[in-house]
Amino acid sequence: MLFADRESLSSFHELVSEELSLDLVRVFERSNTAIYGEFGLTDAQRDALVSAFEQGYFAVPKETSIEEVATGLDVSPQAVSQRLRRGHANLIESTLRVREKDID
Repeated sequence: MLFADRESLSSFHELVSEELSLDLVRVFERSNTAIYGEFGLTDAQRDALVSAFEQGYFAVPKETSIEEVATGLDVSPQAVSQRLRRGHANLIESTLRVREKDID
């Protein structure tokens, strides 16, 4: 969930805690500055993922090829492929696996 500030989060928690059992695992601070490091992504990984998404690489059926994404980024298709794989791994690690790591 996204809250404007910690006070809003606290108010929400107080409001629903009587009815629901909630476990707060992590709180992330979002900033309007550079996104570098958000979700463990490098700038190159983020650029590759966003570019591929915007060009329809993840659409079904695909609307573009990895070669076209690479051309737009002025890198090789192999570089784009590696950035996408590493970027996906970082996203999974920092989002989907967060709870598993906190439970261990």
